[in-house]
Amino acid sequence: MLFSDTGSWFALQVLPRHEKSVDKTLEYRGYKHFLPTCRVRRRWSDRVRVVEEPLFPGYVFCKSQRNLMEVIRDSPGIVRMVSFGGRPQPVPDREIEALQQIVRGKREYSAVPYFRAGQKVQVISGPLTGISGIITQFKKRDRLVISLDVIMKSISVEIDGSEVTLVQAAAG
Repeated sequence: MLFSDTGSWFALQVLPRHEKSVDKTLEYRGYKHFLPTCRVRRRWSDRVRVVEEPLFPGYVFCKSQRNLMEVIRDSPGIVRMVSFGGRPQPVPDREIEALQQIVRGKREYSAVPYFRAGQKVQVISGPLTGISGIITQFKKRDRLVISLDVIMKSISVEIDGSEVTLVQAAAG
């Protein structure tokens, strides 16, 4: 039995590599659920294969008008419901619908890093590997501009978002 389509979508944070099992648990319990996946190439020592992986590792979406705390408490693999200020934060229907259209569509898609101006990043691939900088602005799709400190001067360079990683602020 599937519960009513009324209610709100919520993002559930799950344990690493538990997305599919949580998705199956939600289905078994009759919840409307959504686990967006994408096809990626994975290389092993002896072969390369295309596999289905979660588009957003660590998250599964669930729509319910009921209190999801029961399913969170009783389901192995679910860590928590995504909340802000201690209150569960619903995901707008239009965002879930857009994701569903993308996943069902024929176009190629993949997750990209979520960056904002002012964040410190480090280049992890390409000719600038190891260089750190600050994101100054976004430019076009999948491209960003960072400032690099070179001999106490800054330069701006366009670099693909997949070539950088966010530098975590030091605790202190």
